[in-house]
Amino acid sequence: NAYRLDGELGRAVAEMEQALEADPESSLLQADLASLYLQKGDLKKAARAVERALAMEPPTTQLLMLAAGIYSSLNRPGEAIELYERVLKREPNRREAYVFLGTLYLQQQKTEEAIRLFEQLSTIQGHNGVGDYYLGRIYAGRKDYRKARKAFERALRYQPHFMQAYLSLGALYEIEKKPDKAIRVYERALKVDPNFAPIQERLSLLYIQGDQVDKAIRQLEKFGELSPNNADAHFKVGLLYMQQGKLEKAVEELRIVVALQPQHQKAHFYLGAAYEGLEHFEPAVQEYRAALKAAPGELNAVFQLAQLYQKMENPEEAVTLLRRTLETVTDNSDIYLLLGSVYASMEEEEKAIEAYQEALRLKGEDDKIYFQLGVVYEKMKRFDDAVAAFRKTIELNPKHNNALNYLGYMFAERGINLKEAAELVKRALDIRPEDGYYQDSLGWVYYKMGNYKEALEYLNKANHNVPGDPVVLEHLGDAYHKAGKTGRAVEIWKRALDADPENKSLRKKIDRLSP
Repeated sequence: NAYRLDGELGRAVAEMEQALEADPESSLLQADLASLYLQKGDLKKAARAVERALAMEPPTTQLLMLAAGIYSSLNRPGEAIELYERVLKREPNRREAYVFLGTLYLQQQKTEEAIRLFEQLSTIQGHNGVGDYYLGRIYAGRKDYRKARKAFERALRYQPHFMQAYLSLGALYEIEKKPDKAIRVYERALKVDPNFAPIQERLSLLYIQGDQVDKAIRQLEKFGELSPNNADAHFKVGLLYMQQGKLEKAVEELRIVVALQPQHQKAHFYLGAAYEGLEHFEPAVQEYRAALKAAPGELNAVFQLAQLYQKMENPEEAVTLLRRTLETVTDNSDIYLLLGSVYASMEEEEKAIEAYQEALRLKGEDDKIYFQLGVVYEKMKRFDDAVAAFRKTIELNPKHNNALNYLGYMFAERGINLKEAAELVKRALDIRPEDGYYQDSLGWVYYKMGNYKEALEYLNKANHNVPGDPVVLEHLGDAYHKAGKTGRAVEIWKRALDADPENKSLRKKIDRLSP
């Protein structure tokens, strides 16, 4: 026994075997040897020893329990069941035998026998609710949620500290899509045992799902205090702080995660996003790179880092990153789409077109890609190609408001297809009625039509919604001038010039018409 207590099971077995050599007919020694073999995980030797003990003299109840447990571990359920049934005939109040036997019945699909057994356990004087708990699990598995709830509540009446019963009852309400009741059960449980981690975690998730973010954070912080090395708790708190826009606090939590788990790709990614939101661009770059090192094929990190390079006015790095990614990921159209936008920002229009066309080859006809092509063609003054690309965009997506507006404004600028231009921009405004730039486009179409009253209506709306925009102000001044209100026109043109001092043509208009 001393060796067993010290964990020296090998020496304990050797001592027991020596004792059996001196007294080979002792069923007690054989039983002790079987128990030692069981502790060591040597189930076959444990079975042989316990069978020798069973054959020697009428077995004790404890020996029957030991033998049944060994047979159950060896996946010999029939023999285990027979022994547990013998135990219960001898000692009808032996609660652990009910639990082990009922569990075996369930494994053998003998559900009705298990129900009868657990119901019997629930009638034993001084029982602790375990029978009701197992009945609740059986009824829940059958989707008889009413009976399951009653069984779990009975278990909790008999044993108010039965945390697994609280957990199962709360989970039942979750399955039934009754989160408020699940929350009440979990909150009730934590009054009994505030440190029960599985319920803390479930409760925090329900708070998250119910947009009770502050409660979720408090619960997860408690969970993190109890388990300071639990990276998952810190990660969830970090994400919740990001959701609230508390980026400094998000950084604190996510830095703990990456310290605990340096290869936690998502933690590096969101830490990068938090730094980016705080405009700490260099550490953001480092975290996105760490995310890519942890998971080289993670495209979200590639896209985020490439876009950050653009924001940092370092498009060359973005191109290098995207080109390197294309060496291993050759069939992703979104990479080419982003590469095209980077080239467009660098005014390398031919390369942008090449990237967009490759994106189309991979993805097929796509309104987003055709729209970007149209924008590049328009910048290159390839008017017919731009019109064709925008028409294709609208064909694929009749509610693509930016394409509707862009094409309408292009026609207005050239003074052609003005009736169609008005219809296109009106369709864009149907989708976004308060968009000041769309209002400016429609006002400019009316201006080109010579309908200055309508032009002024929409251009004033545009100026209200995007105040201080130099293009909108110049258009508005032009409309007032055509409407015969020159003084008002000059006043507005001067405001436009303040916003865009390099506009020489605007300065000429002001000089020509100023008194």
